[in-house]
Amino acid sequence: MPSATASRKRLRRFEDLGWRCAEPREGDASHRAIAVDVGVEGLCVTSFDGRLDRAREQAQPTMAMVTDPHAFRSMAPASLEYGLPALLRWPSERVLRGTDGTILVASQIGLVPFPADHVLSAMLLKVRAERRKEPKELVLTLPTFLPSDRDEAVRAAAAPWKKSAFRGVPGVVGAAYFYLAPALDRVGGDQELPRWSREALAAGRVLLLDWGASGLEYGLVTARGGSSSSTSSSSSGSGGATTELRTLLAGTWPSLGGHRLTASIMVELKALLARRVLAAGPSDGLLSRALIAHGEKLLGRVPFPVGYEEAFRRLERLGEGELPAHEEEERRRLENILFPTAWRFGPGQEPPGYAPYRKLAVGHFKALWDEAEKIKRMIFSDPAKYRQRRTITWNLETLDSPFVSHLEERQVPYPVEPFLARVEAGLQACLQHIDRRLAARGVRAPVHVAFLGMQSCSPLLPDATRAHGATPAARALQGAKVCPTSSDPLEQKGVTNRGAALLNRDRRQLDFGPTTDVLPFSVQIADCLGNVEIFHAGPIDELVVFQRRFRVEGGQPQLEFYIYESEDGTQRGTWGAIDFHRPFEFTERDRVFGVDPRYGFGGEVPRLSDLRADGGAELGQRFHDRTQGALDGTISFRAFAPRESEEARRLLHFLEHGLTGEFHRKVYLLEREFAPPPRRFDHVYQRYYLSRSQELIVVREWWSPLEGDRLVRHKTLHTCQGTTTASAILGLEWGTF
Repeated sequence: MPSATASRKRLRRFEDLGWRCAEPREGDASHRAIAVDVGVEGLCVTSFDGRLDRAREQAQPTMAMVTDPHAFRSMAPASLEYGLPALLRWPSERVLRGTDGTILVASQIGLVPFPADHVLSAMLLKVRAERRKEPKELVLTLPTFLPSDRDEAVRAAAAPWKKSAFRGVPGVVGAAYFYLAPALDRVGGDQELPRWSREALAAGRVLLLDWGASGLEYGLVTARGGSSSSTSSSSSGSGGATTELRTLLAGTWPSLGGHRLTASIMVELKALLARRVLAAGPSDGLLSRALIAHGEKLLGRVPFPVGYEEAFRRLERLGEGELPAHEEEERRRLENILFPTAWRFGPGQEPPGYAPYRKLAVGHFKALWDEAEKIKRMIFSDPAKYRQRRTITWNLETLDSPFVSHLEERQVPYPVEPFLARVEAGLQACLQHIDRRLAARGVRAPVHVAFLGMQSCSPLLPDATRAHGATPAARALQGAKVCPTSSDPLEQKGVTNRGAALLNRDRRQLDFGPTTDVLPFSVQIADCLGNVEIFHAGPIDELVVFQRRFRVEGGQPQLEFYIYESEDGTQRGTWGAIDFHRPFEFTERDRVFGVDPRYGFGGEVPRLSDLRADGGAELGQRFHDRTQGALDGTISFRAFAPRESEEARRLLHFLEHGLTGEFHRKVYLLEREFAPPPRRFDHVYQRYYLSRSQELIVVREWWSPLEGDRLVRHKTLHTCQGTTTASAILGLEWGTF
């Protein structure tokens, strides 16, 4: 009879799929670096045993806890704990979860706030210090949607710049390089992964799907070149780039994030438990407040929460079916009285007398969360098996709580099919969205698709990708070439780190361009007739402008409000507003500045319009106007520039690289491309520019009557600063469910 260990399903690893890289060269110490991938919710540390295809991963939650406030100022490694030790103390004012927010630490001068950048830097320094036998080189990958200024601040502290140092790359680029490494290193063999790698390199692009805790992120990376430095005939000191990597498209689908899926299971478990409690009546493990009023002593027992008995009667009236939104919210509030799991409330929303139950609520939450996470992992490991079983049993013996101690039936069956149906529907909608975006960028089938992230080891995502590619409606993803993946969650989590380490090895022979800022949501104009999307989610391009035209009968709107919305439409909120009564002007510094003479512009920067045969007439004809049925107002100056003009290429290079950090100067130069609008007083033109730091500049232009038939042209500038971070759509409202 086979043993239980032998009957277990064996994990399929990258080594089994044929993934290998070139042998290390003599004197090459790149395998001795430490690779760290910091995610919104998870931290992965990878070290290597003698060579880059022998990796060891360690995954921890992205959490840090301050233990010594004074030493923490200087980021001393002994001043904090991170990962699981911090999770045990969470929630606490001394614990930061994720990559945003602050920690308030008590000191002799009062509460001192430490921003997230300081906390992340200190955590990374501790990660490096714990591995004293390793060299000090740290290959760092930070969240895709972290703004570039914060990215640079963390890298400067945790991985300071040194000669020939490599501080890391965007995660999607590292993951792409990992999957292309067998082809770039010219690894032989006819196994699945090397064969796929060679085909992907020949196609010159890879679509990465990263299914992690905060969302299903995607990115399209193009690759040009034929070999890595390990196989290149050129010497390592030649400095000639043989491989060029660029991120063309990026985004995220937050509703498929692992933590959101776990939270949905937890909410359903809590609802099932509340129904059991409702059917059994008040718990014998709790003491009635009426008995306390008559002198009954607690003797270690927990009193009824305020409104406990009333909650039973009201829940019976509400029933178990679907309810309107306000009644559904009321049902959730009452269920939290029967079994408290929330510990954080908005101003004025905390129930009366709830404070003594907050610690119990945290314990209940962690117990339900752990059970929900276990159920999710079981379903993801073998969806077909658990779909056939229909339910997964939750044993209440693991739940130590006076709120449920009276329940006689200790087995709670969780239905699998509704959860699987939600996930599969979400994957289908996400892949349809990605397909549309790829097709809009002119990407043609077939596309090579690779996966990473702990949840991507489940067959759900590869199966959904193949199924979508086989539908008649598929466009760019039609017949998608799906990469074989490891079934080990840790290996899938470490894909980015392994790729970053390979990039570190080949850094002298690579060109992956400047770091891009990626917008995790779209920015829209709030409009009563339908919101107008002015900037899509993805890499922010400061050479893209959105032009809008609208008709006015008399006067014009003086306030404009903007909202953000995630790509799946589940997360939205206020992004900013502009008061058109408050214009600003370009300064002298914005209008007059020096230019590197190597660009060869002479005394004045040229205009792209002057280099085109039509003189730039296309710009005046491209705008968004709902009344005319014109809905595409996006103008890319990269596409607008004449490709055959060498001067146009130099001008684009100057705008992109010569004006880094000079957004106002860039807008000033781009505005010269637009001719005055037609002489009509009933139309207003507005152009929208977005910077990498989410500063929005709006140029408003219109004609107005002055005297008789005379029309006077007006042009004003307006600005607002968006303050919404990626955590608004990627993070959870911990403690509220």
